[in-house]
Amino acid sequence: MLRTAEAAGIDGVIFLGDESDPFDDRVVAASKGGIFRLRLVRTAHEEFATWAAGQGCRVVGTSPQAVADYTTISLDSPIVVIFGEERRGLSSRELELCTDTVGIHMSGRADSLNVAVAAGVVLFDLRRRSNSAR
Repeated sequence: MLRTAEAAGIDGVIFLGDESDPFDDRVVAASKGGIFRLRLVRTAHEEFATWAAGQGCRVVGTSPQAVADYTTISLDSPIVVIFGEERRGLSSRELELCTDTVGIHMSGRADSLNVAVAAGVVLFDLRRRSNSAR
């Protein structure tokens, strides 16, 4: 996901809690150097909520259960997209942080995508739409 975020031109990545280590050797290798071109922040849920509100951010959670499609994310304010853990999705704490939830609606029989693929779909669409709006 870090390589995808960097490739999509994302400003930075926020890690909620201490469960993920962006500097683990495997993560660094998988990022293909992208990790060194991103701003990385680790924070607690409460600190993130305060920061996001202070910045006027829309916090968009991704979920297969969401009614709204990812293509409906409004670009009228700064956006933070939360992607959940690969198997469990967003935790209840993460869902509480969200102002909106969106999904990638499937045409085939699969009920979800790999989280890195989902991140690519959503982040590149946001970049495309942001560039088109300029």
